[in-house]
Amino acid sequence: MEMTIHNLRTYFFVLLIFLLASCSKVKDEQPEPVEQIPDAVARVLTDAYPDAKEITLKTVEKDKEWEARFSQGELQYYVTLNPSKILAAHKLISPVVPDSIKKYFEIIPVLSPNKGVLSDYREILNPAASDRHFTAKFSVDQKDYLLTFRTYNQPSNDYDVTVTDYYKFSYYDLNDQISSYLTKNNYANVFAKVMVLADNKKQYTAWTNHINGENGDMVFNDEEQLIVSFRRFELVSRLTDLPERIQKFAKNTGLLLGEGNFKFVENGISGYHIFMLGIVGVRGYRYSLDFDSDGNLITSQLNISIVQDRK
Repeated sequence: MEMTIHNLRTYFFVLLIFLLASCSKVKDEQPEPVEQIPDAVARVLTDAYPDAKEITLKTVEKDKEWEARFSQGELQYYVTLNPSKILAAHKLISPVVPDSIKKYFEIIPVLSPNKGVLSDYREILNPAASDRHFTAKFSVDQKDYLLTFRTYNQPSNDYDVTVTDYYKFSYYDLNDQISSYLTKNNYANVFAKVMVLADNKKQYTAWTNHINGENGDMVFNDEEQLIVSFRRFELVSRLTDLPERIQKFAKNTGLLLGEGNFKFVENGISGYHIFMLGIVGVRGYRYSLDFDSDGNLITSQLNISIVQDRK
C-alpha cells in the first residue's frame, strides 16, 4: 500500500512538472512586451502542437479568445483558441499565391477593373471535412477581400471560389444572447458561424428555420444586434424598384439582376437582399448582397466558377 501511494505521488509530481514546463515554454516564446497568457490557454496549444516553436500569442477577446502563430517542424501555423479548445487552425503555405491561381484572380472585374494583390496563401485545417479549403487575401482599391478556394482532393483545372469581405478566421458557435433572440422570435437555430474581422470585431451568421416555414441566414453585428434578416416583406423583380444607390452599385458590377430578390423587415430593421448573375469568358458569377434601407452595403458573397474547356 505504501509503495502504491508513493508511486501515485511520483506520477502526479511528474505530471505537474510537465504541465508547468509546457506553460512556461509558451510564455517564454512570447515577444516583448509580454502578454499575460492563462495557463489553460498555453496547455491547449501545447497539447495540440507539442513541438511548437517561435510562438506568438495575442488576445482576440479579453479573457476569452486568443490567436497564435508558430512553427512546428518545417511548417507554419495560425490558430485561434480559448481556454478549452482550438477553435480554428490554418496551415500557412506561402506569403504569395501560385501563378496557376493568380492568373485568374489578379483582376476580378465585378469588384474592380484594377489589378489587385493576392497574398497570404493558406489552408484551413479541418480533419472532419471531406474536401479541402484554401484561402488568400485579395487587396484592391484600398479594400481587402478573402478568397476561399474549395477542392475535393482530386486533380482539376476548375476553381470554385467564394469572395467575401476580409476576415482573419471563422468557427462555428452560437452565443447566449443571439440564441435567446432566435428562441424568443420563434426561430430554430441549425448552426451559427462566427467571423473575426481584422480589427477583432465579430460578425455572426445564423442559419435558421422560422415557425412559419421560412429559412435562411440571420446576420448580427459585433454588438450582437440583428442587421440582416431573411424574412421577406415584399419581393423585388426589377432593378428600378430598388433604392438609387443600390441600382448604381448593381450596374457597376456588369451583372444582371437575378430572381428571388426581396425587401426584409424585422424588429425595426429593414433592407434589401439581391442576387446578381453573369458569365464572362470562363468565369461564372453569382453575387449575393445585403443592403440596409438607405442602400449601404452590409454583407456580400461573390461566387466565381472558373471552368476550363472540356473535351
